[in-house]
Amino acid sequence: MRDNRVNYIVVGMFVIAMLAALLVSLALLTGRTGPTDTYYAVYDNVSGVGTGTQVLYEGFNVGQVEEIVPVQRNGKTRFQVVLSVREGWRIPADSVAMIAASGLLSAVAVDIRSGDSESVLAPGDEIPAGPSGNMFAVVTDIAAQVSDLSQNALKPLIANLNRQLDAFGVILEDQAPELMASMIAVVADLSAKTPAITTNVQKFSEDISRSGEQLNRMLDDGNVERVGQILGGIEKTTSDFARLTQDLNESRKLVDQVLVGLNQVVADNRTTVAASLRDLRYTMQTVSRSIDTITSDLEGTTRNMHEFSRQVRQNPGLLLGGTAPPDERGSRR
Repeated sequence: MRDNRVNYIVVGMFVIAMLAALLVSLALLTGRTGPTDTYYAVYDNVSGVGTGTQVLYEGFNVGQVEEIVPVQRNGKTRFQVVLSVREGWRIPADSVAMIAASGLLSAVAVDIRSGDSESVLAPGDEIPAGPSGNMFAVVTDIAAQVSDLSQNALKPLIANLNRQLDAFGVILEDQAPELMASMIAVVADLSAKTPAITTNVQKFSEDISRSGEQLNRMLDDGNVERVGQILGGIEKTTSDFARLTQDLNESRKLVDQVLVGLNQVVADNRTTVAASLRDLRYTMQTVSRSIDTITSDLEGTTRNMHEFSRQVRQNPGLLLGGTAPPDERGSRR
């Protein structure tokens, strides 16, 4: 009887030890081995996430999901995931919490990607949610987009293409004989003109070749040197013309200064100039009135001078007070 009690005690202690080991193992697996801090993140979709889902920090297990609460934001249902993280764990303020799986067959976890900010989040703060890193979710999203594309774009496009092909087939069936006849006529005309076209192309090629040879002869060393001399002369002429233009500009400035001076002189002596013009006008009017008398007197004086010069030629002694020659006097009688 004593041995049975000992056996029962040993078995009971063994069972208690195994239960304790099981509890410790569960605590280690869930990360609930000590005090924790609470944070939360808000997601549009929490597929694969539930109570007890691991919370990783750069792949390191730091806690688990405690609760998922549906919330309404901007008229849309979203899901607030409550995260319990080891007490005192520093999470930078610009960190991002993503729903991801480390492999194809791995369980989904909330992976916190560390940021670079020096400030840290306080317990109870919201960790910004990042895009899902779950491959199956991405594949599902892509499949939905492909399905939508197929239903709303590809099917109408294929139907429209079928209608266009049917219409083109009808048109082709009706006009195929005419099109074939036109194509045969075009091919026959092209065949007839091919020799002439070939000859013209060959002639054109020969002309281009001759032009190239002439251009090569024109661009020999002597011509290139002469062209360089011509360009040098043009450059010198351009420089001389620039200097001439500069000189003309300076001359124009001097002329402008002279004109300004004349304008100033006229402006300063305007009264004197006006009086001189009046006197000149009066003088001209007087001369105009007496011009006939002056002209008559000038004409008489001119005749007297002619007569005097004639007598001087006949008898130069008149200049000394002499008389006319006798024959001249007799001829005059």
